Amino acid sequence: QLNLNEYLHSFVIHGILSGIFAILRFVPIILLLFLFFGLLDESGILARISVLMDAPLKMIGLSGKSFFPLFIGFGCSVPAILSTKSIHSKKERFLTILLICFMSCSAKIPVYLFFCHAFFEQHIIGIIILLYIFGMLMGCCLLILLNKESTSFVMEVPELKMPQFFSVLIYVLQKLKEFITRTFTIIYISSILIWCLQHFNLSFQLINNPNDSILAFFSKNLSFLFIPLGFSDWRLITSLISGLSAKEVILSTLIILIPPSEIHSILTPLGAYSFMIFVLLYSPCMASIATIKQELGVKYAIFIFLFQCILAWIVSFLFYQITSLIL
Repeated sequence: QLNLNEYLHSFVIHGILSGIFAILRFVPIILLLFLFFGLLDESGILARISVLMDAPLKMIGLSGKSFFPLFIGFGCSVPAILSTKSIHSKKERFLTILLICFMSCSAKIPVYLFFCHAFFEQHIIGIIILLYIFGMLMGCCLLILLNKESTSFVMEVPELKMPQFFSVLIYVLQKLKEFITRTFTIIYISSILIWCLQHFNLSFQLINNPNDSILAFFSKNLSFLFIPLGFSDWRLITSLISGLSAKEVILSTLIILIPPSEIHSILTPLGAYSFMIFVLLYSPCMASIATIKQELGVKYAIFIFLFQCILAWIVSFLFYQITSLIL
C-alpha cells in the first residue's frame, strides 16, 4: 500500500483526474448524440421534424432547426450546444444557445431535490416542475425582447431513406474528436483552479480547514451581495462558485461544508427557493462555456457567462423581496 501525502492524493484525484473525468463523462453522451443526430439527418427524419416545428418556434424568433438542440438541453447543455451546428445563421445559433442555457439540465436536479427534501417535502414534484417551466418562460421572454424579427427557413423535404453506416460513423468520430480537443484545456484548467482555491489559503499554504481557504475568503467577502437574495452564508456562496466547474459539485460542496442539522438555521424556505432560482439561471458549467467558445467565439462565451450571473441575481432579488412583502 502506497503512503501518499494526503494533499498530493487529493490533488491527483480531485484536481487532475476530476478534470479528465469531467471530459470523459461527456463522451458517451456526445457519442450517442451525434450517432442519433447523424442517423436522423441521413434518413431525412431531422428535416421533417424541423419543418414541423418551424411554425411554433417562429413565435420566439427561431426556426424549426432549433427544436432538436432545445430538446437535448433538458438532458445536458454541452451536446445541445454542439447540435446547433445544423443552424447556419450565427444570430439564430446564438439565440438558440442562449435559450438552451435557460433549460434546467439534469445535473441541477440533485440540487433541487436536496432543498426540496429539506424545506418542501410535501411539494417536491410540483416545485421542480415550476422551476423547469420558469426557466423556459424566462428564456422565451428574453428571446422575444432581443429578437423582433421572426426567422424561418425554406427547404425541400427529402424522402425517407436508410442511413449509410460508414458516413454516419465518420461524422460521429469527427465531431467527438473536435469536442475533446477544443474543450479539454478549459475544463482541465478550471478543475485544477477550483481545487487550488479550496486547499490553499491567501499565503499559499496548504490547509485542512475549508474555512481558511482562498475560496472561503472570496465567498465571505462576496456574501453581502446575496443578503437581499435571502441567502448569505459563505458556504452557500462557495457551493455556487464551485458549481461553475460542474453543477453536481454544488451538492457535493454543500454536503461537505454544511451538516444536515444546520441547513434550517442558515436558510428559510423562501431563501431556499431563491437559491434554487439562482442555480437555475446563473452561468452554465465550464464545459458548456467552453463549448460556447468553440461554437461562437470568446466574446459570446464571456457575454453569456456574465449576463446569466447578473440576470440570476436580479431575478432572485426580485423574487425574494416581492415574496417577502406579500407573505
